[in-house]
Amino acid sequence: MTTPTTAVFLSIALLGLGTLGSRAATDPPPCPASSGGAAGMLESYQFADTTTDVGMKIWRQSIRLPVIPVSQITIVTDTTVCRRALNAYNAIVTRGSLHAAMTANVLQYGTTRYIVGDPSQTVGEWIHEAVVDSSFRKIAVAGR
Repeated sequence: MTTPTTAVFLSIALLGLGTLGSRAATDPPPCPASSGGAAGMLESYQFADTTTDVGMKIWRQSIRLPVIPVSQITIVTDTTVCRRALNAYNAIVTRGSLHAAMTANVLQYGTTRYIVGDPSQTVGEWIHEAVVDSSFRKIAVAGR
């Protein structure tokens, strides 16, 4: 037999489970407007893809980004892709002192890579970004 207190507790618990893993209507979209930080991020990775600077080439290779046609580096605006990328980023990068990101800039890098970053989370001048494959598994953590 359930008491009124037990019934209230169960109702609250079930209500909480209904919202677990879902986002509130007031949460920002997983991808911010592409005109913001994503545009600067795009510019940086397009430069890294095309530059002859040895240091930049070594950095690009260290995070396992191949040289591809620059037209294949694009800003992602698809909500489903952004949500998966954001979840991967939070699982990879937000350990330790960084908090979970609510939004992320996402670039598609060819057909096999995504680059995900939250420019609001910096360590000094460095912006942490994750490089993931098309299944959103970690390839590397980048700092730029």
